[in-house]
Amino acid sequence: MKFDVVKAENEYVTTNISYRKLAEKYKVSYTIISKYGVERKWTQKRKEFKSKVSQRFIEKAAKTETDKLSKLIETTDKAIEAVSKNIDGYLRVAEDGVSIPMGELRPAVSALKDLVVIQRDLNGILSLKDKQTIDIARERLAIEQSKANVGDNDDSETGIVVLPALVPDVDDEEIVKEGETNA
Repeated sequence: MKFDVVKAENEYVTTNISYRKLAEKYKVSYTIISKYGVERKWTQKRKEFKSKVSQRFIEKAAKTETDKLSKLIETTDKAIEAVSKNIDGYLRVAEDGVSIPMGELRPAVSALKDLVVIQRDLNGILSLKDKQTIDIARERLAIEQSKANVGDNDDSETGIVVLPALVPDVDDEEIVKEGETNA
């Protein structure tokens, strides 16, 4: 009985169907399907196909995430620019001698502060406080390592220690057996 080998191969390579299921589906023996599979390297082709699909998925996901991050950075930059212009407007009014109620300026300054934190996070920029925290952690680690002598290659403090004998060496004849007395 003839069957469409190319169609069976494509199905095997692009799905998770087994040789046995293919044999049942195409009404041929398992031996015939297996023979074609081995001769035409279906298993290798399936691995290559899955690898290509995985790679394309990863590339597409990375592009999507990159696009989202780019849009978020752009939006944050625009928001910072808008809030900065708002604050600049308040400052120009203040330069003209008009007093500005702090209640009006405070929300803009607070928004700018929050946006700068978001911008730093998006761009992977550490704040001064974060840098200081990391420096302190490094210093603490160095202190702990020095306390534990980590990386210390000085072998003078390790090795075999010879202790003096507690009992002086005596000849076998001088050993008194238990229960005997010296007369």
